[in-house]
Amino acid sequence: MIRIWRRAPDLGRAGQSLVEFALVLPIFVMVIIAFIEFAFAFSTQNSLSFAARDLALYGAEAGNQAGSDCSALTLLERELGSSTKPSGIASVLIYWSDRNGAILNGAANQYDRGGTLTCTDLGGVSRSLPYTVVASTYPEASRCTVLRGCPSPPAAINHPSIDTVGVRITYAYHWRTPLAELLGITGPSTFTATQQMRLEPVL
Repeated sequence: MIRIWRRAPDLGRAGQSLVEFALVLPIFVMVIIAFIEFAFAFSTQNSLSFAARDLALYGAEAGNQAGSDCSALTLLERELGSSTKPSGIASVLIYWSDRNGAILNGAANQYDRGGTLTCTDLGGVSRSLPYTVVASTYPEASRCTVLRGCPSPPAAINHPSIDTVGVRITYAYHWRTPLAELLGITGPSTFTATQQMRLEPVL
């Protein structure tokens, strides 16, 4: 009679593999979630950067025409990418900028998200936008589009040369995955995009 010996399963090694898998799985899942969240965050930051650039370009081309801010805000509402909701916009700042992107002479118009702003755009169309005017110290008519500068009356600010318009968009980024909870982060993160461009000169 031939006897066939079967090797008993190595329960110790199987148990060790199970423990190792249980230790590695949470780390693996965390890495996957982090990659997904990073993709959403990167897409949002890109959308904001492109929007700030387009608004600055729009403001530079509009110069000192009445309605340029209204048109810029209208553009912003449809400019953001599909992964970036306009409702996340916290504020938009349109200001007189130096070459480093800082505000000159406190000249800035700040529009916070919320409420209703009724304005007229460059085309003469009346718009109703979800913004509230918080500061208005950079009127469109005061923006200098002349290369040699715009001397102003004593009570106003002298513009020694053509203006550079700056745009700063502040956005409240809401996390899309449970990563924030896993890391103990509360509330949305704040993203900012800034761009500045010199106004188109008028000879």
